[in-house]
Parts: sequence; structure tokens; C-alpha cells
Amino acid sequence: QGYERKSTATGLATRLLEQALPVRVGLEPGSGEGFVQGLADNPQQLLEMSEYGDFLSKTRARSGGNYQAEIKKKLMPAWDGRRLSRKLSRRTVVCAHPRLNILAAINQALLSSESEWHDWEGGLNSRYCIFFAYRERRQGLGKGNPAQEEALVEWLKSVASTPDSMYGKCLGLTNAAEREWTDFNVAVDESGLLLPDDKFIGVYGRAPIHALKMAVLIELAEGSGFPTQPPGSPNPIEGQDFRVGLRSMLVAIDFATRCFMGAVAIFSGVEGTRDMQNRRKVLDAIGDEWTPIGRITRRAQLLKKSLYPILETLVAEGLVEESREYGLDKAR
Repeated sequence: QGYERKSTATGLATRLLEQALPVRVGLEPGSGEGFVQGLADNPQQLLEMSEYGDFLSKTRARSGGNYQAEIKKKLMPAWDGRRLSRKLSRRTVVCAHPRLNILAAINQALLSSESEWHDWEGGLNSRYCIFFAYRERRQGLGKGNPAQEEALVEWLKSVASTPDSMYGKCLGLTNAAEREWTDFNVAVDESGLLLPDDKFIGVYGRAPIHALKMAVLIELAEGSGFPTQPPGSPNPIEGQDFRVGLRSMLVAIDFATRCFMGAVAIFSGVEGTRDMQNRRKVLDAIGDEWTPIGRITRRAQLLKKSLYPILETLVAEGLVEESREYGLDKAR
């Protein structure tokens, strides 16, 4: 909408990666098969979706089928690093170890209108680290930081060019970090018990995992496990094995908490907006004539268990009339 500056935010990260490792920037897939092929050709990649609403719209399930809907089914195993394959007539295309990242941005109205319930309940959206924010400052001219950008680009190049064998291994958490993470795990689980329904399970169930992964990344960003280059030495020294410390864990937990609360705020808003949209769908499906329940269901594209409570509310409000003529439920 030109106000949230979503594309500006995602574009900055993508631009840095393009400068350092252009091969790691992937192209948005057009089909499930193309998605697998793209990962087979380039297992490590970042997909930028600055208009995630467009992606959700294209991949929605539709009556009669939608070949692009298969992309969503492939996303989850790719996120989890599981093997993906597609069978051709003479060979099988395989991506054994996908390493996929997605940087997406969307406003709440589009998230409400274009996402499907199983995107939340099935675990797709819970795999994201979700941030929910409003702009609170006035528009202004941003100031770039070329020196900082150049340093980040050079750091990315250095990390990518260093063999994995040169890095130290993460041996787990320190005792203090483990206690903090365990307490956070329990707190998230207890707060999950207070949530209104099971639609939030994926959101709060993954919060501790987000914290754990982020803690490792923060520890690495601080230099743990990295090989060193002593002054005057032609060869670097292998990085030392390390454990995630309390400081990194505290920052990671704060990060995961923001994601958790942001996801709950978004979902609550989406749920409220979706109810209003479904009411409008039902009213449009009924029109001005007597309309059988089956036709309303097809036109509104709602299951009966979702449709009936809406109809009962609309009848109670006097917005529609109900008829049981000839044993067939109708409304207008």
C-alpha cells in the first residue's frame, strides 16, 4: 500500500545477499514440480515474497483443482530439510538436503482474505518467524549505511567460502542457557492452555524451537565456532566446538516471544475479519430469491458446519428469512 514499506524491508535483505551470493537468491516457483526442480538445482536459497498475498492467492485450493496449490504441500518438508523428489518418465529429480529460507511480507487485510484455515492449522504459517508491526513514524527519507552494508556483504562471502569442516560443532547449551530455555518452554506451554482454541497450537508449539534455532544463529554471529586467521599465518585455524550461552539464549527467547505474540495478534485479527467476510459471502450467495442450502454452500464455498452458525445469526438478526417448504431448507 506504499505505507507499510514491506517491500523496502524485504528488499534490503535480498539486496545484500544478491551482492554477496547471487546464486543463493531463488525465483518464486510456478508449480510444485518447478519448486522441487529449483531446489534440486540450488538446494540453498532464499525466496523473497514481498507480496505474500499474491502467493497465497495463486496457491489457494479451488474447486476443479489448482496445480499451484501443490507448492504449499512441498514447502513444509523443504522448510524442515527433508528429502524432496519428483518423478519424470525416465528419471527422478531429487533434492536430498534442501536449505530453504523465505522472506515474506503481507498486510493483515490480504492475510485475512487470501489465507486458508489449514495454512494456520496445518503448520504452514507457524513455520515462519512472524512479526506484526504498525508504522508509528511519519514518512521520511531513510539514510543508507554503505559501510555497514559492505561489511555485511563481505561477511556473507567469507562464511559461504569457508568449508563446513572448518567450523566448530555446537555441543548444545550451557547449564544456564538450558535452564532458561526449559523455563521458556514451560511458560509457552502454560500460556497455550489459555488460548481460545486449537488453531493456535502450531503457533505456540513452535515458539521454543524458534528460540533454540535463533540462539544457535546468534552464537555463530558472535563468532563462536568460526575459524580464525592468526596474523601472518597463511592458513586459518579450525573453529572450536562451542555451547550456546545464556546471553544468546536470552536474546533468542525475546525474539521468539515477539514472534509468538505477533502471530497470536495476527491470527486473532484474521479470525475476526474472516467471520465478517464469511457473513458477506453468505449474504451474496443468498441474494434476493429463495435459495436452497446446498446452493448457498456451493456459492459461498463454505462447509455446512461453518455455514449453519452464520445462517442462524443472520436469521436472528432479521437479515434473511428461513423456509422449510417441501422439507428443503431455503433462505432469502
